Amino acid sequence: MRTYSLEILEKYRRIPTTTISDALDRLNIIGVITGLKPIIDDVKIVGPAFTIKEIHRKTNTSEFRVTEALNQAEPGSIMVFDVGGYTEASTWGGLASLSAKIKGIEGVVVNGAVRDINEIRKIKFPVFARAITPITGKSRIATVSINTQIEINNVRISPGDLIVGDGNGIVVIPYEKVLEVLKIAMEIEEKEEKVRILVMSGKPIIEAERELGTKI
Repeated sequence: MRTYSLEILEKYRRIPTTTISDALDRLNIIGVITGLKPIIDDVKIVGPAFTIKEIHRKTNTSEFRVTEALNQAEPGSIMVFDVGGYTEASTWGGLASLSAKIKGIEGVVVNGAVRDINEIRKIKFPVFARAITPITGKSRIATVSINTQIEINNVRISPGDLIVGDGNGIVVIPYEKVLEVLKIAMEIEEKEEKVRILVMSGKPIIEAERELGTKI
């Protein structure tokens, strides 16, 4: 698994996904997965992607390989499930969340549905999903591949790409662009903090923008 230094992870942990999205825009990188919401409040996840591709089809339970994927995922990683946006059955639930938390998985992102949200909230495990349903994915969802490149909403995600998630959503930073995106994001944060200070001092925001030569 591709890894990142603690310094890089902590710097990204302090930057909101909104700022990272702006940095990605400057580099013309498509990296925001829209429509995924956190199950718990005040959540922040940062870590390398461990990807799982799934499809909806009538199948037997042996093809529903969530526990196999969980067994392969390494502590600190973020499990990213692409179920093609299928939300009529869940691919993740409470027991999987408990096991993932004990193992040290950073969080889970599901382009599909999850269930057992009360259990997930009780243990405060970070899960992002497109929908919630009580219906199991067993016999309805099949795992196609584990830890290969996937694509969600035109965002390509390779194993080891950096995933950052918070209350605003999920962003994906390609492995080879992590340092460049971080540099730009930190510059944006610095400028916005200067604007914030001027606004708090009573200056109209449009004047603060002009003074600092920036646009919020």
